[in-house]
Amino acid sequence: MKKLGSVGALMLVVLMGVIMNGCSNGSGAISDYSNDNGAKPQKIDFTIVYENMNTGLAQNRESLVNTFAEWETIRSVNDAFNELDAKINDNFFVVNSLVVYAFTRNWAGLKAEVTEVHIMGNELVVNVAHIDGDMTIQSHGIVVIEIVKEDIRNVSSLRIVSKNNDNGSLELDPAMEAELRRDYFNQFVKPIDNDAKLEDVQILKYCGNFDGVVVVRFDRPAYGVITTIQVGGVDFIFNNSNVAIVWHDGNFFELQEAYENGLLSIANLTYVAGKLNQ
Repeated sequence: MKKLGSVGALMLVVLMGVIMNGCSNGSGAISDYSNDNGAKPQKIDFTIVYENMNTGLAQNRESLVNTFAEWETIRSVNDAFNELDAKINDNFFVVNSLVVYAFTRNWAGLKAEVTEVHIMGNELVVNVAHIDGDMTIQSHGIVVIEIVKEDIRNVSSLRIVSKNNDNGSLELDPAMEAELRRDYFNQFVKPIDNDAKLEDVQILKYCGNFDGVVVVRFDRPAYGVITTIQVGGVDFIFNNSNVAIVWHDGNFFELQEAYENGLLSIANLTYVAGKLNQ
């Protein structure tokens, strides 16, 4: 299997030599989820106490609920929670907390599966795999997760990471983001600039995660000319010469190489093109 081609790698090296001098760490910088301080994602146990793919709340919600008073505020807006009254009371919140995820999708017959809950630093991350139906009708769903309060004693924020089983992750998981940025930094930045910092590496656009094959555009200088490439009969249009690249198992590839090596299918490429050509 080929890694990022020599021409592509050379371009990355040259471009990164420029970006280290011109890149600023403004408010648009990606949050650093790296394990520079030794932190790694810590999986925690969870229990699904309620799920309903036929109802929702007045507004989409991603909430970490630590008190009965907070729960009552949510409970009061949907009678569907009635079945939880016997379980969730003041005593429940002595040792437990809840995550409430209410969402809207544009497909009927949808399903949502919580695949993992972990802690990254001070953030509680919940991974949810969505399986959409086959009718383009707006639908709503609710999932309520029970977790042990002691497990999240240092948590200050919540993040739901949605994944579509057909079209790849809708958001880039923090742990995966950290790994991509770290690999890119070690392979293309640090070798040419010993003074460079990991936070200088930013991801401009995330285009999907297909079973560990991730397509992204990194922030790097480029020629200001519209660039079009074709892979597998699928056209990709970029607003400059900074094209997307593919990461898999610690290595980077050009789109063409990823396709030729079976890392990306035509369906994957079509989805990525739709994200890039918006």
